[in-house]
Amino acid sequence: MINLRHKLNELELTVEEIAKELNAEHYMVEDWINSKTVPPPQCIANFCELLDIGLTELFKAVEYQRRSEASRNAVRDKCKRNND
Repeated sequence: MINLRHKLNELELTVEEIAKELNAEHYMVEDWINSKTVPPPQCIANFCELLDIGLTELFKAVEYQRRSEASRNAVRDKCKRNND
């Protein structure tokens, strides 16, 4: 599974560089890198090209992040219920 943050570091790119290249806001690119959102359609191809990944890899990374976050939230909620 690809980790977009690791890929960014591997390519020695910064969020700021990608934002400038794609004419996007820094916070938007940060969300893309953290797999919280996906780039808008007009940016997807260029974003993938900059990170040297395919579209499938991008969507797998987003799906993995979302499932991981849901799992962490479920564990946290269960622990909270047990402590109440």
